[in-house]
Amino acid sequence: MPSHDPGCKRPIKLAKGVASSAFFGGPDDCYRYQLEHRFNNSDPGCRAVLFVMMNPSAANSGQYTDHTVMKCGRLAVRWGFMRLLVGNACAYRCTQSKNLLTVDDPVGPDNAQHILDMAAGASRIIIAHGRLPSGLNMHAANMVQCLRTTGKELYVLKLLPDGTPAHPLGRGKGHIPEDIIPKIWHV
Repeated sequence: MPSHDPGCKRPIKLAKGVASSAFFGGPDDCYRYQLEHRFNNSDPGCRAVLFVMMNPSAANSGQYTDHTVMKCGRLAVRWGFMRLLVGNACAYRCTQSKNLLTVDDPVGPDNAQHILDMAAGASRIIIAHGRLPSGLNMHAANMVQCLRTTGKELYVLKLLPDGTPAHPLGRGKGHIPEDIIPKIWHV
């Protein structure tokens, strides 16, 4: 179990039928590079959807999840995927994205390779980082550029008025309904 505390006050237990694994790194496992959830005892090789968002929070390997990963999981299953992969533009684990500005390396030295590894095994890639704190937008742009090298189409749940891919837990104009269908992102 990682020793780094991302700041989660009340972690959410994984639901029955969800198998979880994760890859951590850095001092005290402060980075979560990969998260995988498999639903209903599905095969590890079944079709996967990759969500690439802003930064990891409380979800870990085997015990806990968070509201964002839970919603991504519901969307994945609704779309016919029994495997959810989660990566982030910034791999540093914290519940408040503004805390990314307080660390020397919010991305993590191995993040790009892990995102590419997950993308290789994904049938669909969803970009869903939402609005980033000022000073972190370059990390989202770098992550998107990295994913473009795969030649795979990138999808979004929806775009915010400023063209930013919406986060799954977006509010107001960024709200993502449970019946959303991802759209190809033409940038």
